[in-house]
Amino acid sequence: MFRMSPRKIPLGSTLALFFSLVFLMGCGEEEEPAATPWDLYQIDPPTSDIQEILGQTPYLYPERVCSPVDDSVELPEGASVEFDENGQRLLCIWESVVGCAPEGMKYTDVSDCREVFTQAPSWFSEPTQKFVSDPAILDDPEYVAELEWVQSQVDSSACSCCHSSGVGSGNTSGFDVHAPQVWTDTLETYQIAMLTGEFDDHALFGWVEPDENHGFDRAETMFPSTDPERMKAFFVAEFERRGGTEEDLEEADQGFDTFFGRLFEEYSECVSPWQGIEDDRVVWDSDSGVRQFYVLEAEADTPGFPPNLDKPEGTVWAFYVSPDAEAIPSGSIELGQVPDGAVQVIPADGSAPEFV
Repeated sequence: MFRMSPRKIPLGSTLALFFSLVFLMGCGEEEEPAATPWDLYQIDPPTSDIQEILGQTPYLYPERVCSPVDDSVELPEGASVEFDENGQRLLCIWESVVGCAPEGMKYTDVSDCREVFTQAPSWFSEPTQKFVSDPAILDDPEYVAELEWVQSQVDSSACSCCHSSGVGSGNTSGFDVHAPQVWTDTLETYQIAMLTGEFDDHALFGWVEPDENHGFDRAETMFPSTDPERMKAFFVAEFERRGGTEEDLEEADQGFDTFFGRLFEEYSECVSPWQGIEDDRVVWDSDSGVRQFYVLEAEADTPGFPPNLDKPEGTVWAFYVSPDAEAIPSGSIELGQVPDGAVQVIPADGSAPEFV
């Protein structure tokens, strides 16, 4: 039987061996990559009170609200003001998805998003990074300037109510102009195409004339802008930077068709759930009530988005149900008689047209 004799090892050698083992063990472990701004980015869903507005409140018709502004308050250049009979200065804002505050001001600083929430899609879709841009692009000061300019333009518009976490509306959905780094990464490439203004269909969302909207024009691009050509150039360049394809353009076209396809359906004698007129009252085959009712000439355009496309030429009679009233059920509408809780909008003088 053999037995090995213990050997004495110098203390210095022992410490060296210990640290060598620790070093080698550390080399075998991969370090956690540092968290990026996108890793930390999160948008919470709307609170219950906002969810109720989004899902339960009837459509609130856009209106232009004028509020007094003290003369000591300096408004941005380009802000349009009015004066009341007492000479009080008034700032007027459209409470509409196409409304805008003066350039440089946030929409939520001067208006309320409540009405806007009822006019836009009512579901929540958390913004996430859909495309990964090279952060090095932020080293280009010209690019950053345009990125921030578009962000500021959106913040001044009612679009910010649903697409800008920087205005504090409590409901940021779909995409976010205040997402970290390159915020357009929260948009799909086909959505970039929709924002370019190259598709005429974007105008079907309606608009307010620039002289009533603090110089913002929405007839040329999806987002209202004080400089539509600059806005268009930014999104065209973004589409090209992404390497946008014909397939993306086709998907963008399909996206618009989802919103507006029924506007262009051919007129037909009978459209479900319409049934007809019984005992001089309009009847349809549905348990659902209506909040807007139109009688149109056969060749009239289908009503579109307010405030400028919902009363097309050829509208004979129309009324809207007040938000605090119940929807009108089938069999309750007698042509020419405005139901309780509704307001006639055409003819505007309140007269009833003669129906044949």
